[in-house]
Amino acid sequence: MVFQSSGGDPSPTVVTMRFGAGRVVFVGSDELWRWRYGRGEALPERFYLPLVRLAGRGSLARAGRPVVLEAAPATIGVETPVRISATHSTSPSSTPRPQSA
Repeated sequence: MVFQSSGGDPSPTVVTMRFGAGRVVFVGSDELWRWRYGRGEALPERFYLPLVRLAGRGSLARAGRPVVLEAAPATIGVETPVRISATHSTSPSSTPRPQSA
């Protein structure tokens, strides 16, 4: 996606590329919270769920093992970066780890 502000240069808003054995997705906007404001989760889910699926598709899906998604830190604040990682579980029959409170 590329957006152009009035009188400004076009700048990428969503960029994806292969890196290592996976895929990286960069979202260059801090205004997506507005989709949730007064409307709930429907619009953010329509945006973020396909991005997570895109990032996790490919090498993770071909392995035939469950994938565990983790976000760190568990509790965030304003302007706190969040790292989301997807890793294979240790065995095909593993169950995902429970979420910590």
